[in-house]
Amino acid sequence: MLRFTYKILLLILTVALLSSCAIHAGFPFICFKKDCIKGAWSLPRKEAGGKRGLGQRMSIAIAKISAKKRKNANKSIDVAKVKVDHNLLESLLSDTTQADKFIKVAFHHKGKTKIKTIEVDSLYIKSSFLTLSKNDRILINYYLNKYEVKNITNVYISFVIVGDEKEEQVTRVAVMKMKKVEHYLIKTKVKKSRIKIIKK
Repeated sequence: MLRFTYKILLLILTVALLSSCAIHAGFPFICFKKDCIKGAWSLPRKEAGGKRGLGQRMSIAIAKISAKKRKNANKSIDVAKVKVDHNLLESLLSDTTQADKFIKVAFHHKGKTKIKTIEVDSLYIKSSFLTLSKNDRILINYYLNKYEVKNITNVYISFVIVGDEKEEQVTRVAVMKMKKVEHYLIKTKVKKSRIKIIKK
């Protein structure tokens, strides 16, 4: 009889424990509240991670990199603070080789004399139409420093193609190069309203 009573008590205790959330430190020791039971016996939530979590992290990282690139792309350039390779600059300025296609950048600027006159000096970019190279930027920076951005009233950008290369494709690429020059001038604080692209 004692053994049977012991089994009954053990069974009741087991059922109580399985249907409860936990054994508490204080009275009544066993909790039968619905929320408490649900919290104790429901499966733990899956933590963020796996493929979805990794994908989200990658998307956030890519978005941050893109935002940083856009910020750097729009960041203005102080040409007065740009380091200059003087040997390379001298070489570029003394280059008199003929080119069958080039971009002409005409700087209209205030003269340094007391008489308020507008003077013109032109830069010839003879590198590939596809990119704005380091050498191109060096030459542009030289003219911007020489006449100072604040004294530049207008900049006229045009292109010259000599010979039989006046094809539509070459012209289109030349226009793209002129727009790259314009974008760089804007980054160096030349007002867009002062820049004129001349399409032939």
